[in-house]
Amino acid sequence: MESAKTRIQDSTTLQEILSQPLAWQESLRSLETNSNIETILEKASSAKEFLFIGCGTSFYLAEAAAASWTVLT
Repeated sequence: MESAKTRIQDSTTLQEILSQPLAWQESLRSLETNSNIETILEKASSAKEFLFIGCGTSFYLAEAAAASWTVLT
């Protein structure tokens, strides 16, 4: 019989959660070293409104994206 500790260690969800700090650090590092965000901001500078949509998990992603976009623009 598997122990609870073994089941937790084998958990894909837990592994994903624990990988997030490194993933975010790599994402931020990437943003600092390429000009994609500046290009997007230049192209979007004349727009008055932006709509971020999602459902379920992507709803939370859309909320985070909208909040980040508000800070950037």
